[in-house]
Amino acid sequence: MGKLIKTYSTYEISVEVAAVAAGAVVCQIAPPVAFPTLNRVIALTQLTVVSKTAVASSLGLAFAATKGTAVPANVNPGILVSKGNWGVEGGTGPGELITGWTVQPAPSGSYLRSEVLPAVLGSRFQWTWPEDDPFGAGESVIGYMSLDGPGVLLQNTALITASPILSISARWLEFSVDQL
Repeated sequence: MGKLIKTYSTYEISVEVAAVAAGAVVCQIAPPVAFPTLNRVIALTQLTVVSKTAVASSLGLAFAATKGTAVPANVNPGILVSKGNWGVEGGTGPGELITGWTVQPAPSGSYLRSEVLPAVLGSRFQWTWPEDDPFGAGESVIGYMSLDGPGVLLQNTALITASPILSISARWLEFSVDQL
């Protein structure tokens, strides 16, 4: 049984994150707590990280096992940059980029991607997943980045050192699907 994409919208957000302790979560991208998961999906298509201080950092992206308990002031909803296709009012409500918790989320298993930033002010990396054809063959957004649960998180994978202050920018699709 296949899936028919009904409509999708694109959201973006950029935030600055204070240095986090070794092994701590830097940010999490997830649907809101009240997100209606039935036939709705959020798919990360771009994540950019820039160091705002000259501190080396090791970061990893993983699926989250839990959402954690977010501090409301640290919940950053996505900003709509492109609404649904085919003349249908699109989107499912903005996902969230979360940067602070009373109880941190936990990663589940191995990292999907990881990167080391040198101790150079302005060092950066950008990960992308295909937005123009996210449902085709190859590296599928759905296969790697479906966020119909607790989402994904970026973690400071260093065992000893705190991360630098980071600028995080994320872009994601939110779409609804029907079974064929």
